[in-house]
Amino acid sequence: MERQLREGLGFDGTPLRLFWRGKQQRDVERDIARQHRHSG
Repeated sequence: MERQLREGLGFDGTPLRLFWRGKQQRDVERDIARQHRHSG
């Protein structure tokens, strides 16, 4: 998958650091972002 990303996005030879997040963490981060947008 890293190779496909590099080739598809033109990052040949560039080290990539991928962070895989589970659904629960993603949902929590989405909810936090939503709260910040509405508290302005």
